[in-house]
Amino acid sequence: MIRRVSLLLLTFALLLSAVACSKPSQPQLSWDGQNLVGAPFTELESPHLTVHFTAPTTSAGAEAVAAGATNFIKQQKGWGRVSAAERVHVWILPAGYRWPKGLAAPPPGRQVRAAAPMTVVAGEVGTGLPEAIAVAVTQGPGSPVFAVDWLHEGTGAVMSIDPLRHPGANLKRAGETAGSATAMLAQLEEPAPEKQAKWQAAATALATLVMDRWGVAWANHSPGGPKDLTPGAALLWATGAPDRAAGTGLWQERLDQASRQVENIRLQSIADMSPVRVEPKLDRTPPGPGPNDNYSPHSYDIAARYDPETNQVTADQYVTWQNGEAIPIDTLYFNLWPNAEQYTLYGAAMVIHTVTVDGATVPHTARGLDLTVPLGRAVAPGQSVRVGISFATTLPGIITPRVLGQTAERFNLTHWFPLLAVLDDRGWNLHAFPEFPGEPYSENASFHVRLDVPAGTVMAATGRPVGRTEQAGRWVYEWSAPNVKDWIASGSDRYIEAARTVGDVTIRVLDQNRTVAETILLEAERTLKLFEAQFGAYPYTDLVVVPCCAWVEFPGLFYTEAPSSQRGNWWHTVLYHELAHQWFYGSVGNDQYAEAWLDEGFARYGERYALREFGYADQLQDIRSRTIPDQVRVNSPTLDFNIYGGYTPAVYDLGAVLLEDLEELLGAKAFRQLLHQYTETYRFKTATTADFIRLAEAVAGRDLSQFFREHKVAPDLRAPYRPTLPLGTVRAR
Repeated sequence: MIRRVSLLLLTFALLLSAVACSKPSQPQLSWDGQNLVGAPFTELESPHLTVHFTAPTTSAGAEAVAAGATNFIKQQKGWGRVSAAERVHVWILPAGYRWPKGLAAPPPGRQVRAAAPMTVVAGEVGTGLPEAIAVAVTQGPGSPVFAVDWLHEGTGAVMSIDPLRHPGANLKRAGETAGSATAMLAQLEEPAPEKQAKWQAAATALATLVMDRWGVAWANHSPGGPKDLTPGAALLWATGAPDRAAGTGLWQERLDQASRQVENIRLQSIADMSPVRVEPKLDRTPPGPGPNDNYSPHSYDIAARYDPETNQVTADQYVTWQNGEAIPIDTLYFNLWPNAEQYTLYGAAMVIHTVTVDGATVPHTARGLDLTVPLGRAVAPGQSVRVGISFATTLPGIITPRVLGQTAERFNLTHWFPLLAVLDDRGWNLHAFPEFPGEPYSENASFHVRLDVPAGTVMAATGRPVGRTEQAGRWVYEWSAPNVKDWIASGSDRYIEAARTVGDVTIRVLDQNRTVAETILLEAERTLKLFEAQFGAYPYTDLVVVPCCAWVEFPGLFYTEAPSSQRGNWWHTVLYHELAHQWFYGSVGNDQYAEAWLDEGFARYGERYALREFGYADQLQDIRSRTIPDQVRVNSPTLDFNIYGGYTPAVYDLGAVLLEDLEELLGAKAFRQLLHQYTETYRFKTATTADFIRLAEAVAGRDLSQFFREHKVAPDLRAPYRPTLPLGTVRAR
């Protein structure tokens, strides 16, 4: 998935700081719930917002803020995240004024706050105006993203939000200023002196975690509410432990894995603070991944109903799983992704009603991201089991940055059903929901889906449409999708479809504008032909493109950018990148937590290859100058990037540089042969860096270890699975 890198943040930082810094003589302002009182404010109206400013802020400065903020809001409106009827009010706090009375100040270093729904107060010298707008239009006042000081005492942690993706967090001055929540959590156990600093950092991180999750979506996790928050409850809830002793042990185990000083620990995202997902102990693990791995064939049969009035999808899902793992299995584990912070922050939730195994109702455990299903017996290799799950998923009332959600114009179903976790040679992979990787780690399965929607809804979805019937004034669609990692859909009564068949592949583009749909259809057609020649046969029967909401790939369907006069030919680049993902991630799978370059680096290569072949070479960015921290490699696991940074330069850019240099080394014909062999060998399977190197050396007829080392790849780096640690810790070096 292309990173939505923008100049917006830099632009706002420059605009908000380019104002006089002399301390004014006016009295301190106060906030009456709607307005700043205590100075004569002037209103500047723009199509999407009102900027309120007073001296020494100038009209020019206010106009600059309005222009930049308007562009951001237009983008959010285009993605369905802001209603057309809504208006944002930005109150500029002039340099030199103290923070207004009656309005809780933002955490240190954040001169900006969502003061009320659609209302933002921003300091001239601060940054993050788009971030605050994103909070105001989606969450309203009191958001834990900014109100992290739960007990209004101390600081301990500072959180920020990237509006184009989802909230993130940075741990600041941990241990220096212990807030009340930190202090009370630290009372759980008095650590040894040599562990005091780490424990203090952990308590601060845990306090921040509790403040976010108990504040935003408490009902998804416990019926009691924030009033029941105690140190013991916080520890048990965050670790998932059955009692205090076990919780303390789990938390201490995570602390003991920390290998860096407190001041260098960096919480990159809220996902890093997710409750610890403890992998079950297996007597032994199966072999794999690879072309001969013991993959377990499985299929999904889902009957679902979408109700726009309740914002819910209710469904009955049946998963037939055949044990191909060479070891007996007595429990299956499912990911409940709508309960991830990236979704619950916007109001999503998933509730599991009942679970059956081979038709009999069984006890189960559903908590946070985890659904644990005991099978009641050891399923031997070669045997099958059928698990039924009845569930309801609440959609956010906006289109979230990860696309799940609904507006008056459309609804999107992504990561909306219980997805079977991956069991590989490292055991069960129970990850947090990813920040950096485009999609969670999953394996191919076959899907048969029936979706009941309001009559008149035009649908885009993964797989081949089987049919549509009318029942009780509603439409029931049906799809078949073999060999895909996920199943997603997008529906709207305003969609217009442009379609064309190219060989054995049907291309569908759905948009509210026919010209847009037909323009993208033509570009998708010629790109499909180009990529089939370079990569091998397209892996599916259908290709569906939805130009809205985000830039993100799913098997057989991707979201992209619509043509825009303001952004020139950028939409070409996005389309090429996401279409390349149909081979790399879609067909040839990889663990995006451990080796994300195997899809993002290949997709970036694909986008650059298409730009050159189609005569857009002048749009190629200089990616050879990218630098990355010494501690990471191109194929480093995500946790290392969480600590040291460098994810995009390493995974996307230097990954593409490696492939371009390998093409030059082998020659165009041999490199094309390598890509064809790679996509054919690992079609609908999971590949590793070592697998690709092995094939490259076979095609080259010689050892390429020096080449890969020079391109910052460590062939044997594939990490054994580690939980995402709340401290963002790294393995000892």
